[in-house]
Amino acid sequence: MKKLLRGVVAAAVAVAATLVAPVAAIAQEPCPAIAVVAARGSGENGGGNWAPQNYGGPYWSNGREGPTLAAMFHYFESRYNWDTGRSLMNSVKVLGLDEHKYPAAAPERNITPPTDFDSAVNLFREMVLPQAALFRDSFVNGTHGVLSTINEYEGATGCHPQYVLAGYSQGAVVMSGVERTLDRQGRLAGVINLGNPYNTEGVPGRIGTGLSGKGVLGWTPMRAGALSGVPRIEYCVADDPFCDLNVRKYINQQPVDGSAHGSYFRWNSSRAQDRDLAARIFASWVDARR
Repeated sequence: MKKLLRGVVAAAVAVAATLVAPVAAIAQEPCPAIAVVAARGSGENGGGNWAPQNYGGPYWSNGREGPTLAAMFHYFESRYNWDTGRSLMNSVKVLGLDEHKYPAAAPERNITPPTDFDSAVNLFREMVLPQAALFRDSFVNGTHGVLSTINEYEGATGCHPQYVLAGYSQGAVVMSGVERTLDRQGRLAGVINLGNPYNTEGVPGRIGTGLSGKGVLGWTPMRAGALSGVPRIEYCVADDPFCDLNVRKYINQQPVDGSAHGSYFRWNSSRAQDRDLAARIFASWVDARR
């Protein structure tokens, strides 16, 4: 009986240790100059097999930022190291929105370019409207998730850094609902959006080759509107239909690269000068707060 009790106690201690260890690891990290709250794109859930990421220095993410934003942060670190010989991300904590706060549901499908007016109407009815409803729900649920993630992090660590909001695709829609709150609190250091469905003319910080059209939601009255005066990177690759839905190009059957939406900070991403520009802008935000 004593051996059995010792075994039960040992097992309970082991389970408790696995639950406490992540919290303890966070508590042991120093306070960063900047914390990035990151929202992945639709369907970037990896089957729930999350891989925590280290981009430099003592900080680990929970992996929920997804592969596209992870590629971006790794690129930022390597570009800064190449430019200066030092680490950028050793002052940056990445906080990925977990699946409970933001499920990133409904994987985005490839869009078949319309060839005439009827197919354009079908595209709007079968793709644009359902995506708009999805983004609306994510906007409501994810907005609360961003704020609760920040509150939980600060409560667990006692840190109160400046924040950058980073979103890819659907994640950019989610982040648009939080800008005003953090800016009003004086805690918003900047915004990074990749493939933003709200992309449209007149938004500051636009870079990339995909600036000839509007985003898939830029044509609708749903757009929240970007705050003026907030440092911003709005990166859109040409022919990414989620941020560069150039209807005229599609109707005229001009060549469209269907892989553009998944190309950010990957080997086939657009111009290296755009990636480097994004990296250096973000580095200026971090360096200003170290």
